[in-house]
Amino acid sequence: MRIGCARRHALPFILLLGVIAMAAGIKMQKVHLIDGIDAKVPAAFYRMTEQDINERYLTYKMPLAMYSSEDRLAEFGLSISDNFWEGSDLELLGEFQQSNLNYLYDKLEIEKQGVREVHKHQVYYFEFTSATRYSNSYERKYTIVQYMIVQNRILVFNFSCPKFDREKYQDAAWQIMNSIKIKSNPF
Repeated sequence: MRIGCARRHALPFILLLGVIAMAAGIKMQKVHLIDGIDAKVPAAFYRMTEQDINERYLTYKMPLAMYSSEDRLAEFGLSISDNFWEGSDLELLGEFQQSNLNYLYDKLEIEKQGVREVHKHQVYYFEFTSATRYSNSYERKYTIVQYMIVQNRILVFNFSCPKFDREKYQDAAWQIMNSIKIKSNPF
């Protein structure tokens, strides 16, 4: 009789431990993206090498920093735009970037967008899901992208993962974006 009672009380305790473990989320670590720019990324992410980036992306301009999950499905990166942007009109920058996003993807569903502040810097952000057609199928992604104007340059911070991993990474993606710190003169 006492064993049954112990089992009955152990089950809620075990379930509570599971909930606490899930709430703890993904462990984050501080990383140095480039001189003057730091962020926190999931501890399991690794910094991609130039060779790794070249193998995975067809781009004429290398990102300044890229981090990837061990399974190579989730990524966070920092790029700098070739364009100079005078002033601080983030609303106009957001409109310009939205037209670029519409061009890049076959299907785009923007869930949130707008101006917000991250460590005393104004940013324009998009949170969206997208689909890109490859042959007879679509690659579906969940993405948060943030644009920041620093010394008339546009910094682009981008997190993406497969749409099916959204629940796994959404909180971590926002932690990354909220952790970005820019020193007064990174360039």
